[in-house]
Amino acid sequence: MAVPPIDPSQFVLILVNTTLHGASLLQAFIYCVHHRHRDRTLVQLMVLSTFFVGLGHLVLITRGAYVLLVAEVPNPDTILSEYGVADLLTGIAVFITQMYFAWRVWQLCNKFRIFLLSCLTCGALFQLAGRTAGYCILNEQCFSIHSYPPLIRAARIYQAVWVVCAAEDALIAAILLVFIWRNRFQEAPGLPMQERINRLLLRLTIVIINTGLWTVALALAVIITIAATSLESPLWTSIGLLTCPFYVNTLFANVNSRDYIRRGVRTIQDTIPIEFNTRPDRTSRFSSENIGVTATNRCDDFASTMPSLSESLKAAHSSPIV
Repeated sequence: MAVPPIDPSQFVLILVNTTLHGASLLQAFIYCVHHRHRDRTLVQLMVLSTFFVGLGHLVLITRGAYVLLVAEVPNPDTILSEYGVADLLTGIAVFITQMYFAWRVWQLCNKFRIFLLSCLTCGALFQLAGRTAGYCILNEQCFSIHSYPPLIRAARIYQAVWVVCAAEDALIAAILLVFIWRNRFQEAPGLPMQERINRLLLRLTIVIINTGLWTVALALAVIITIAATSLESPLWTSIGLLTCPFYVNTLFANVNSRDYIRRGVRTIQDTIPIEFNTRPDRTSRFSSENIGVTATNRCDDFASTMPSLSESLKAAHSSPIV
């Protein structure tokens, strides 16, 4: 059986996924340099597992695109095995990220925390189970590109999964936006207009990252694409396979910018550190400030000991020699 015509979205999928994976590499490096030593082992394992899930997802979709664009393998099961497992890895990345957000909601909220945690956990489990069920349906022995019943059943399951994904991300974003609004930072009077604009843009960027608004937009884009195109169109598959790197970058960005949710943005330097020292909480004893303070203290100590030293010398000089 011949392979159907290939949509250019498959090639764009590889380019965008590679770019997002490069961004996740940078964020993983920033986490290892600045935040790893302050986190518990569980958080470190979460970041490490999410990184390898994203890496495996990139390898699988690259292999699947190679099969589609270059190898032209006539067996559709080969394509399904690559993209199907990649979608399962997407489900794992979505589950880890949403459970991390649920844990933050548990820490930040005082009221209805048990109810919200239960809803978010059930939604994340439903998405993981739905992706697993869709993969099992598509891997039936009777499946082929032209057998519509399994494809239609799997598409309906994936539609339900994406609806729940968008709803859960919207709920998380709404909760965190309410928390940020209640604990917003008041601008100091007398700031220049350019600095106010810079702080406003920075705050808007960090709010979008910390609340997962871009994952909501991606889930809605997948739902709209599924409803607008046919089931045979690879466009919604390409957009759906972008979910994993988006969630991986969302998790890394939240881990690297947790202080904004807690105390707000005070300065641009507090949110985006420039130096890459391995111990940001400690101050080096060889810094210019510490050298100046140490030199001043030693001069003061020397000046305070001079009168007592001169008195001792006078007493020794005036005393008779035995």
